[in-house]
Amino acid sequence: MPFWAVVLAASLLALVGALWWARRRFVMVDVDGSSMSPAYLDGDTVLVRRTGRVRAGQVVAFIPRFEGGAVPSPGGGRLWLLKRVAAGPGDAVPPGLGPALLDLAGEPVPADGFVALGDNRVDSYDSRHEGLVALGRVRGVVVRKL
Repeated sequence: MPFWAVVLAASLLALVGALWWARRRFVMVDVDGSSMSPAYLDGDTVLVRRTGRVRAGQVVAFIPRFEGGAVPSPGGGRLWLLKRVAAGPGDAVPPGLGPALLDLAGEPVPADGFVALGDNRVDSYDSRHEGLVALGRVRGVVVRKL
């Protein structure tokens, strides 16, 4: 086999491997709604790095709490919520977040949960309504807007 054929085959194999790795590690998510405005607007696309770890201040993508955990979105795919982590595992639950977290205010967030809030508090369904979000529902952390 000629040298150029070996190099070409190795390059193609490396490219396929890199694409496979990137697809397993990252996903693009379309923003639908205004709950994260002004950071992310309706129609924006964000790059999400797949992970199950969260820290306060990060914007995370997670599946809503519905039966089966995967709800079809209007555009086809799956519905993932984008919210900012207000308190991660071990952090204190912030006070004044409504009835769903009233009894937990000031208490540390359990190791398997976090508090998620939309940046646009007027138009956001988040931990103020639902309570703590389970870490098992996290699909990734927003890396950047595309």
